[in-house]
Amino acid sequence: MGASSFPLSGTTGVSPVSGTSLASPFSGGSPTAAMTHYEALIASLAPQYGLSPNLVSAVVKQESNFSANATSQAGAMGLMQLMPQTAQSLGVTNPYDPVQNLQAGMSYLSQLIHRYHGDISLALAAYNAGPSTVDAFGGIPPYPETQHYVSSVMQSASATP
Repeated sequence: MGASSFPLSGTTGVSPVSGTSLASPFSGGSPTAAMTHYEALIASLAPQYGLSPNLVSAVVKQESNFSANATSQAGAMGLMQLMPQTAQSLGVTNPYDPVQNLQAGMSYLSQLIHRYHGDISLALAAYNAGPSTVDAFGGIPPYPETQHYVSSVMQSASATP
């Protein structure tokens, strides 16, 4: 895939705020209500990381379907499904805290976008499969899961509400 872009705004590579007060996961009922709640939070945080709120929402939808308490079989946690080592390296003390998770996930995604010179597809592939895998293949790895992930997030991010 060629370089894809979404409008970036504000500063980039901002580190998450350590010691952010806990925002309890949304428990307002339906998945649609949770999505609406977290999309407002995403819209307020994304510009701090130079990211499009649509892109971040698409990642959250694909990663956890807006469930702040999600845990994958691989051990990824929270809205943006942070791996324990990634969360720790970004100063996250509670990966299930929506604010900490979003801040760290956005910081990491922003770092990946810069690493891959603005190529959103490569950054998403690295978010899913790891940067070392993307680097080893010199592009999006030939893994069906990663290819589907990139395609799904890109389609969701470019869809208009």
